Amino acid sequence: MVTKTDFLNLTRRSRNQRERKDRRGLGPVEPGPPGLSEVVAHFWCISDLFYNPDLAMQKVVVTLFLPLVVAACASSANPKIPEPGVGIEQVVGPADLNYPYGPIEVKYNLGIQNNAPFPITLIRIDVATTNPAGGAYALRRDFYNFKETIPANSTRVIPFWAKAFSFGRGMRNTEPVTLRAIVYFNTPQGAYQKVFIRELSQFPQ
Repeated sequence: MVTKTDFLNLTRRSRNQRERKDRRGLGPVEPGPPGLSEVVAHFWCISDLFYNPDLAMQKVVVTLFLPLVVAACASSANPKIPEPGVGIEQVVGPADLNYPYGPIEVKYNLGIQNNAPFPITLIRIDVATTNPAGGAYALRRDFYNFKETIPANSTRVIPFWAKAFSFGRGMRNTEPVTLRAIVYFNTPQGAYQKVFIRELSQFPQ
């Protein structure tokens, strides 16, 4: 059985023979298509690269470590202020609109509790639904701009409308909707953002 070492040695001997012919004045040998030994040797070299356990482990470490670095950077981006409380409720939904099928607008009340000893300003909210395979409606991934100041150590309720698609009457018209949002604030210490997820009931009030 021919081993990998045998093929590599055969390739080196073939290369050395061409170099000796060139030194004896027989002229350079035109390179032809690679022989079987060179092809197999090249393949083995590539296979070493792909199946090197050290390289594989390095890739695994990088793959596992990178999300941790990203998460750490995201969490450290916020200034050190008391975390604001955020809540949301659905005020107008498909049930209030007689379960239409098609584009609708859903009304929400966004509650902000400022726990800091200075005012903060809500400047934007990103909203989307993350319903796995249901829900009475789906929100279009979008953002809405604000300029609402919440005084120090106080609470404000801010209404807004969001564009959505209602799935009409059927088995899913009372299924809850899972909403994911990112709220952005301006504070005296810098920009602050917070992510939250809420499940909103669709049963008529």
